[in-house]
Amino acid sequence: MRKFNKNAICNIRHLVNVKNLSANEVGRKYKASRSTIRDIANYKTYKDIPAPKVDKSFPNYLVYPSGKVYSFSSDRFISPSRKSRTNNARYVNLRNGDMRKSFKINDLVSTLFS
Repeated sequence: MRKFNKNAICNIRHLVNVKNLSANEVGRKYKASRSTIRDIANYKTYKDIPAPKVDKSFPNYLVYPSGKVYSFSSDRFISPSRKSRTNNARYVNLRNGDMRKSFKINDLVSTLFS
C-alpha cells in the first residue's frame, strides 16, 4: 500500500467529497487505484487524520486540521494574511451575512479540533 502524507489525504478527501471528482480522476493524479482513493475518501483508511470541521457561526467554511480554510461561496481555499509585521501569526477573515470576524488560524484549528 502506498503511503500518503497528511496534506495528500486532506486533498484527496476534499477532491472527492467536496469537489465531487471521481475516484478514477483523483487516482490518476495521485497514481493510486480507484479503491485506494475511495477508502481514503470514505475514512476506511487513514482514520487518524480527522475530517474537516465547520464553525457553527460560519457554516460556509471548512477548516482542515492543517490550517487550510475552504470557502464554499468562493469555491476556493482562503489565503491567510498577517495583521502586523511584528506578529508572525496568520489570520483568516470569515463572514456570514453581515457578521465578519478575523481568526488567528492556530486558535481556530485548536478550538475546532480539541
